[in-house]
Amino acid sequence: MPLCATSSSTLRRFDKSLLSAAHLCLQQNLEANRQTTAESENQFQAWRASWNERTENLALRLTRIDSRLVALSDARPSRPVLSLVGSTPSGADADDCSAAF
Repeated sequence: MPLCATSSSTLRRFDKSLLSAAHLCLQQNLEANRQTTAESENQFQAWRASWNERTENLALRLTRIDSRLVALSDARPSRPVLSLVGSTPSGADADDCSAAF
């Protein structure tokens, strides 16, 4: 430790004031950290609630889509609605038409 021209009582007061300042700084940082943690927790809870709501809405929409698809598959006719029917031109032989396609 370097030699000082001040008295030992001045050094003690100086040391105590540094210790007090460090303690005060730590207390302020601790309080700021607690406040930031609480704000972060609140934001996380709000995000989680929003996420849960969106997940439930999505699940409901998917359930509705599935029920509509089931209803559409049950309502499907037993025979096709649109059919392709081939015919031969008048006066042409069936073999001639098949060669044209």
